[in-house]
Amino acid sequence: MKGRHQDWEAAKEAWTDLTYATKKSVRARGFYNLALYHERRGDLEGAMATLEASENAKRSSLADDLRAALEPRVLRERAEGG
Repeated sequence: MKGRHQDWEAAKEAWTDLTYATKKSVRARGFYNLALYHERRGDLEGAMATLEASENAKRSSLADDLRAALEPRVLRERAEGG
């Protein structure tokens, strides 16, 4: 399992670097991938925040699909006090 954790952390660093790109589509992809990273870690609020940054950089159907999947889970988590 340690190897997989290291892979995710290395990927997170690479995706974070992309968020500083000048090209909007590259920046959006970096934020989108970070949203997936946060979702995988169970940090739904972090996932929504980075997804919003992705959408602010450039809208995409992938981001729209992820938002549709995340929003009900975030609302449920908030309702449960999580």
